[in-house]
Amino acid sequence: MSTSHTDHINIDFYILIPFIHAVCHGPIGLASMKLSDGSAFVKGKNVAGFTNEEEGHIGLTEHYTKTDIEGESLATVEDVLQKLGANYTSTAAWGEHVVVDGNLVTGQNPASASKVRGLI
Repeated sequence: MSTSHTDHINIDFYILIPFIHAVCHGPIGLASMKLSDGSAFVKGKNVAGFTNEEEGHIGLTEHYTKTDIEGESLATVEDVLQKLGANYTSTAAWGEHVVVDGNLVTGQNPASASKVRGLI
């Protein structure tokens, strides 16, 4: 996976602004971000995002375009973040779950959006 200009901008924002937030499928946008040493931005970070179970409930799993990361085909937010070394956590499907790690705020699904908004 290549690092794009957008990924560099995202890293700059992470360093310079008080927070980065993402909810539901949004945390997948963190997957291609790399630190200056080339490591995954999410490695070792505590994060949440849409779960495999939730994907299955709405029938999206079979519609994903596979993402090639380190030679493996992965599709879901949960799978990609875990593969990159993030400390991915979740709660029961469709429950509110928000994770704060420094100035990174992530939410599991739409039920988490209001709480994320309240934290930023």
